[in-house]
Amino acid sequence: MANEVVINVKADTSKAGKNLDGMRDKMKKVGMAATAAGGAIVAFGVSSLKSFAEAGDEIHKMSIRTGFSAETLSELRLAAELSGTSLKALETGVRKMQMAIVDAGEGVAISVDAFEKMGLTFEDVKGKSPEKQFEILTTAMAKMEKQEDKVSVAMDVFGKAGTAMLPMLADGEEGLKKMKEQAHELGLVFDEEAAMKAAVLN
Repeated sequence: MANEVVINVKADTSKAGKNLDGMRDKMKKVGMAATAAGGAIVAFGVSSLKSFAEAGDEIHKMSIRTGFSAETLSELRLAAELSGTSLKALETGVRKMQMAIVDAGEGVAISVDAFEKMGLTFEDVKGKSPEKQFEILTTAMAKMEKQEDKVSVAMDVFGKAGTAMLPMLADGEEGLKKMKEQAHELGLVFDEEAAMKAAVLN
């Protein structure tokens, strides 16, 4: 017997109605239209249930590949798009980051030097989750004062994707935090359950 997938869909009009004009302007920035799915996702910015399923499926699979939570990836997705890059590019950067961490632990000079420029050592990220490692490294990179050092470190730690990430970190830790908060305000964040349901549906 075929598996049956049921997803309840309803709109939270009270939340979506607040500052509607301002929300429309924000959503134009990321080229999205508003919708609500699963009750917990409001103004998600997809045109159909199919689009919702595809978006959640992408987040779910990327969560498995990177070790990041679906919520964090959802937050970073908006931050990346508002900064002119993409979540796919961030994933590429995360893979390079993990290689750089291993190299730093083995004493490879280029990675050790990059960590030193950020005021870090391998011990600062040793044994932590990939998500926490990313947070530590991007926060340290955002605090660097010299732009030339920041560009160099971004390349050494995150590869070619590193320079694409710099606009996302231009306003430092606080700027990135605000973009993540905006993702929640617009209802663009998947939790683990919603991402998994979307993946099953897709």
